[in-house]
Amino acid sequence: MTFLFFKEMLFVLALIFGGCCSNVFTLEVMVRVVPSSGNLITFAQFLFVAVEASLHQIKFQKSWWPFRLRDRVVPLKDWIIMVILFWSVSVLNNYALGFRISMPLHIIFRSGSLLVSMIIGYTFFNRRFSTRQVIGVLLVTFGVVISTYASRKPTATHADTIPEDIPISEFIMGICLLTLALVISCFLGQFQQHSAKYGKEWREGVFYMHALCLPTFGLFYKDIMTQVNLFNQSELISIGELIKSFCSNSFMINVYEFFQLHLLNDIFFPILWVALFMNMITQYVCISGVSKLTSMASSVTVNLVLSVRKFMSLILSILLFKHQLTMGNIVGAILVIFGTIVYSIAPNAALPSTSEVEKKNK
Repeated sequence: MTFLFFKEMLFVLALIFGGCCSNVFTLEVMVRVVPSSGNLITFAQFLFVAVEASLHQIKFQKSWWPFRLRDRVVPLKDWIIMVILFWSVSVLNNYALGFRISMPLHIIFRSGSLLVSMIIGYTFFNRRFSTRQVIGVLLVTFGVVISTYASRKPTATHADTIPEDIPISEFIMGICLLTLALVISCFLGQFQQHSAKYGKEWREGVFYMHALCLPTFGLFYKDIMTQVNLFNQSELISIGELIKSFCSNSFMINVYEFFQLHLLNDIFFPILWVALFMNMITQYVCISGVSKLTSMASSVTVNLVLSVRKFMSLILSILLFKHQLTMGNIVGAILVIFGTIVYSIAPNAALPSTSEVEKKNK
């Protein structure tokens, strides 16, 4: 039993680190060329995940209508609330990339949810936190503030296509969008913890959280079509050459030659559509891994794994896209990672007893 759990955990970690880190890479490829492509990217991710997840939620029946959804574990009204919050967070995070927010800052800033989550949990959900948890949160907060201040003179998402004299107001707007997404994501986390009492059905969550969001993208129809046209105009790339570039050893080269994939060399697609397709796949792999981990491990373990994953994404973004980071960015990133670890391994504070609460109310 222990071996099977260990084996499954390794598989889940491979999904998270492989899927999430690759997803950040494909996302940055697109936003460096079309910074305002957030709505198209989000819609494509939600559509792909919803369609794939539906295969696990649809049952066949002998009736005039042969399909029906499996019985829900979590009530529909709870899903609707979480869907609204989840959709808002996803749209705001991707939309913020169009406001001069670099990917490293984007990753660091999104790691600062602990403080907001602590305030919301303490104020609205009667949660209590130990001294070490508070210290960890303060370290994360200082790290986010330092990193954000160090990025106050934003670097253009693509230095070759965006002029240097873009007003600082765009950077401030991007920070405001990320802050709003941060607050909403913390409320989402609280609702997800509340829904866990019904049972941990991660596939059901993946399906409803994405499928119920799809109609809302009709609000952005014109914007999405504009982004579609920009993607169509991107540089063409040979599919055969693209596949060959992933053949890093003799075995993969032999497979490439055996299936005669060189015949695909004359087939060209706009490079941004190829990146979007890879982004959709890696997004599903990433979400599946995180959802599965949530159903297998404690919140402490989840926080630790996601913290390390964000750190890996940050390093990859810096190395692959040669971001110019100041000492403030580096110090901020270290504080965020260290603070998250301190928070995750800290003991939980004991909840006040009923008698203490009654005395306090008197």
